[in-house]
Amino acid sequence: MQRELEDRLADLLLSGTLNPGDRVRVGAVDGRLDLQQVSAGTTEQDSNGGQSQA
Repeated sequence: MQRELEDRLADLLLSGTLNPGDRVRVGAVDGRLDLQQVSAGTTEQDSNGGQSQA
């Protein structure tokens, strides 16, 4: 699992998909890793339903 995560993050970095300050939310969907880019400065919902600054 660690290698898969590292490989997918490296792909995002090398392709220029991620920008300085961006974050990546990692989760699991149907037993597979799910990576979602959260752009710098974007407000997102935290796990408690409140808002957090990304």
